[in-house]
Formats: sequence, C-alpha cells, structure tokens
Amino acid sequence: MDEIDKADVVLADFTLSPSNVYFELGYARGCKKRIIQTARKATHLEFDVRNWRTIFYRNATELEKGLESALNDAYAEIVRR
Repeated sequence: MDEIDKADVVLADFTLSPSNVYFELGYARGCKKRIIQTARKATHLEFDVRNWRTIFYRNATELEKGLESALNDAYAEIVRR
C-alpha cells in the first residue's frame, strides 16, 4: 500500500487473475491513482474491472506498444498538473 500511495501511475496486469492485483487495484482506484490495466488476450476479467480500459496483448511486442502509448498519456497528464 505504501508503494501505491507514492505512485503517480499504477500498472496492473490481470493475466493470471491474481487476487492480490484485484485488491491492490481497488485500493489504487480509491486513492484516485492513474491506472493502466493490462492482460494477455483471452484473459477473463472479473467484477467491474472488465468495464475499465484494458490493454490486451498477444506478445511482448504488442504489450510494449500499448504500454508506450498509455505511459506517454499518463506522463503528459502528470506534467499538466
């Protein structure tokens, strides 16, 4: 929780459907953190997480491309503050 409190952006990957990621993401959302969600294609997203923008990827190249764009957007938003 301390690391989330210090973060400007939180990256959450749901590929293996880890329970702790769902918990940590909920905490980060409650703290109004900027969230970037990722998951390997065909990953079933649980709960309301499926309603939030998620970068789905098939391989590392697709993940890198999606993250580059999302991180650039997040950085631009942080700089504007």
